[in-house]
Amino acid sequence: MRKNMVRALVLATAAAAALAFTACGDKKAEETTAKQESSVETKAGESMKDETKKDETKAGESMKGETKAEESKKDEKAMDAKEGTLVGTLDEVKDFSFTVTDEKGTSYMFSFEQGKAPEGLSDVKAGDKVTVTYTGTLSEVDPFDGTIVSVKKA
Repeated sequence: MRKNMVRALVLATAAAAALAFTACGDKKAEETTAKQESSVETKAGESMKDETKKDETKAGESMKGETKAEESKKDEKAMDAKEGTLVGTLDEVKDFSFTVTDEKGTSYMFSFEQGKAPEGLSDVKAGDKVTVTYTGTLSEVDPFDGTIVSVKKA
């Protein structure tokens, strides 16, 4: 009988301890949940502030971007103003373009508005050695971006 009482006492103590820890755990869980919610609210507030700052920054950048676009146009005009020359063999003449191959064997296609052939193009024919004077950018892979000033027999 004494053993049964000791067992009952130990079990009752263990049950009481379990309830006590559970009750404390609930308070901590509630406190933790409250802290997490508070933290989320704070982060959301910071997030909104950050997004407002980003929007303000983007607005400022777009205003600067307009200025940069204007500067870019000025740079392009400055590049267009620089004349370049290409000496080579006239390969082909079409209604809106012609192709010249330089001494290294690289072909360049020059385009112009149909019906507005550059000065001197009518005086040369395929196979002639020519000097092309142009403004703009000349590339063997990209389309010609510029203006053809003249085409002369070399």
